[in-house]
Amino acid sequence: MMKAKVFKPGKPVIYEAYVPELRQTVRFSPLSVKELVEIASIGKPLDIAIKITARALQKANPKITEQSVEEMPVATLFPIMKAIFTFPGFLPEEHRLEMLRILQQPGDGQEGGG
Repeated sequence: MMKAKVFKPGKPVIYEAYVPELRQTVRFSPLSVKELVEIASIGKPLDIAIKITARALQKANPKITEQSVEEMPVATLFPIMKAIFTFPGFLPEEHRLEMLRILQQPGDGQEGGG
């Protein structure tokens, strides 16, 4: 018989994912439904992906700012985004696929960019 873990609201869960392109591990925390809904209202897919990534990284390390994430080189940010978005259970399947599609688009990742 398996014992279920007791859920403790308010205590952040921190995950780690290895980013092979950077040869390092990133730490991040899942977003709440409220946070995802708030971010999804932004509209532009790439902006949504960046904000989700920034918030997830910031929840694991408060020293990380949205601005510092936005200023990362694409060659650094996109592999981090991919590692977070492909982490099991981080996003619902349809949202995960949408975020990964954005990372594969040529150009700026905005709708119609290409």
